[in-house]
Amino acid sequence: MEYDFERRFRDAWSEIRARGNSKDFLNYLISLYEQPHRKYHGLNHIKECLMELEQVMAYASYPEVIVMAIWFHDAIYYPREKDNEEKSAALATGIMKSANALPRVVKNIREYVMATKGHTDIGKKYYDIDLFVDIDLSILGKPEDRFDEYDEQIRDEYSFVPIEEYRKGRISLLQKFLARKRIYQTRPFYNKYESQARQNIERAIDRLQHP
Repeated sequence: MEYDFERRFRDAWSEIRARGNSKDFLNYLISLYEQPHRKYHGLNHIKECLMELEQVMAYASYPEVIVMAIWFHDAIYYPREKDNEEKSAALATGIMKSANALPRVVKNIREYVMATKGHTDIGKKYYDIDLFVDIDLSILGKPEDRFDEYDEQIRDEYSFVPIEEYRKGRISLLQKFLARKRIYQTRPFYNKYESQARQNIERAIDRLQHP
């Protein structure tokens, strides 16, 4: 049976005690993720993240907060800009406050969204935020064909960047992931994706270095 994304959003909206018509807010978020310039950071990315969460739901203390963070974390996304996370966090904060969500929920969603800026604010606070960041990074450990598709989608999003400049920047970013002791902070994602993620990243770097 197909996963009911709308119902999952509605359930999470209710669980965080948000008010207002959840469908209106969901439709607004969907309209953002369907912007034509999004080749990877679109609606399919959100769906993939939600499916990953479903598989590790038992590990989360507040899965409803992770659901909302997933929907908001790339809500604002323009490849030419450097403050997408800040703007996405501000949007989440504004909407959650307007819906009278619990203050701790508003605070946590903002923190989760900001943790995706560099994916470095991890392993320091609490397990759910690590779980959320690992979900966002799960694409790195997917089978080769899906990873390669993702890699091409990222290049498409940054097609305005000259190829040599893109290769240099992309290699630098990918090498930072390889340099980490662990790409994934939580046990379920480390066990499932760590090895494949490192293989995928090494292949991507090699392609960039030897086009």
